[in-house]
Formats: sequence, C-alpha cells, structure tokens
Amino acid sequence: MTTRIAFAIDEVYERLEDECSAVIAALRSRGADGAMVAWDAPAAELAAYDAVMLQTCAGYFGKPEQYRARLAKMEAAGVKLFNPPATIRWNMNKLYLRELERKGVAIVPTAWGNPLDLAGTLSARGWEKAVVKPSISAGSKNTFVTTPAEAAAHQKLVDEIAKQSTVMVQPFLPEVMSEGEWAMLFFNRRFSHAVLKTPKKGDYRVQHELGGSYHQVTPPAAMLAQAERVLAAVDGPLAYTRVDGILHKGQFLLMELEVIEPYLYLDAAPGAFQRYADAILSLANI
Repeated sequence: MTTRIAFAIDEVYERLEDECSAVIAALRSRGADGAMVAWDAPAAELAAYDAVMLQTCAGYFGKPEQYRARLAKMEAAGVKLFNPPATIRWNMNKLYLRELERKGVAIVPTAWGNPLDLAGTLSARGWEKAVVKPSISAGSKNTFVTTPAEAAAHQKLVDEIAKQSTVMVQPFLPEVMSEGEWAMLFFNRRFSHAVLKTPKKGDYRVQHELGGSYHQVTPPAAMLAQAERVLAAVDGPLAYTRVDGILHKGQFLLMELEVIEPYLYLDAAPGAFQRYADAILSLANI
C-alpha cells in the first residue's frame, strides 16, 4: 500500500510551494506519494494520510489560540502529525528557551518580562544596545533595536507587545551583522546540512524575505556537538529541527530551536530533499 504524506500549509508562499513540490517528487521516487493541503482542511481528511507535515507556521504567532485549537482537533481525529502536537505547542512560545537554559543549553542572554521596564532592564544589564521582541513571533515581526537613550520612547512599543506575549530583551550581538547567523538542519535527529544566514547591508535581520541571504557551510565539530545537545534536551520524534544560533566569543549561543518552521534550506545542500523524504517515510511508517 502506498504511503501518503500531506504537507499542511497555512499560508501560501511560492518558495514554500517549490520546496514542497521537490520533497513530494523525492517521495514519489521512493514509491510514496504526497500532497499539499490547507492546514484547516477537515481533520478527518487529514487523518486519512499516513503522516501530516505541518510545513509552514507563517501565521501561527498572529492567531495562537486558533492554532492550538486546530492542533487539538487534529489530535482528536488521530492525525499522525509531525512534528508532534505537544512539541509544537511548546515551541510556539520562546519561553521554551528558559527551559533549555535550565537544562544547560547556552542561549543568547535574555531578560524576560510582562510587563517590562525597558530603561530599567537596560540599565540593570548594562546593555548599550539591545533587541526587543515578543516571545510569540516569527519573521522578526514586532522586533526592534533600542538603546538606553531611546528606551523611554520605545516603552509604548514594549507595552503593546506585553498585551499579547512576554517581552524578550537581548543584547545586540554584532556578530549577526559581521558574521551571520548559523542554522543547522536535522532530519529525524540526524544532521543534514547547515547554512549561514546574513542580513543585507546595514540591517541585522537575516530573513530571506527581508533581504537576507544564505549559503551552505560546514559547522565546526564543537558547534555541531552543541546543536546535538540541544536536540537531546527535547523529547519525542522530530521529523525536522532547525537549530539557529550565533558564534559569540568562540561559544555557540542558541537563538531559536525551530520545530515549526517552513524554511529548511533544502535548496542549499545537495541531497537535502532526498534526506528529508527518507526521514519523513521512516517516521510515517513506525
């Protein structure tokens, strides 16, 4: 019987469609089949597939409660979802970074608050330049850079963020602009490839849609080992995981652990589409 895989998509992007099409082609070359479906398709329809990949999370941060309700419906219908619903819910809020830090994972230093006094936080931490972001966000939405001189004027923005989620404040690390942000991709917990994401000139945001670029790189052995330790701190089957971070003063600092992520940079590395297809099938058939 043919293994059937669905790629549930909540927002349509040409780049994402091209990537899914290539993965589906890799699945078909292995005797399986795949299709792109709407994330809000009837749960019973999704349950008919051997596995459902939640392949894009582009809109979840704007509708988290709707997203959680949808996950609950999928669970109730017996949908075999990857990554697992419990892990997805955990990953929706960047408060998971605090948990990983307690487990010994080195993260970018972060001040958390709801509410949060921006000027007081910068003063207490001694940060001359910082990045402010919501704990529920994606694609640098509602993220901005601030300084002690600007903190009072930016407090209103902080208060707006606090209405929706916890506020995160992190020191601005110049390596983001000078060296870039590392992303290491794992399929079924096995390392596949890595890319270095760099912002456009004069910017600090590395997202492709904001002018950033990326290219394949080979992570140092010590960095890869750190990424593997991050994965070891997360339970359950993981069809895909993206470990994002920065090399700061010789240490890899975790910025985000992505298990709800549409951009796997499959086009950056030879064989990545095939490795991803193999990982999906190995989990779908368990």
